[in-house]
Amino acid sequence: MEENDRVGVLVGWSSQTFGPNLIVDLQSYERSTWNSGENPETTRIFMTRNQAALLASHLFEISGNSPPPRPPGRFGRFFG
Repeated sequence: MEENDRVGVLVGWSSQTFGPNLIVDLQSYERSTWNSGENPETTRIFMTRNQAALLASHLFEISGNSPPPRPPGRFGRFFG
């Protein structure tokens, strides 16, 4: 990290669809405002569904968790 890098802690998020894309709102506190009592800063990120899937895959990988199991498709429900 460099001295001018913004460092913060993620405290919340929400998302919404925007046509074929997504908007993700990330709420965070920077180091200087952690204990100030101020509202968290919101950063709005516009991304494609493919970008969201790649980010999710990366987060699962680096966290050591597995993605949730996929629900069975029509064929699986028929024989399951």
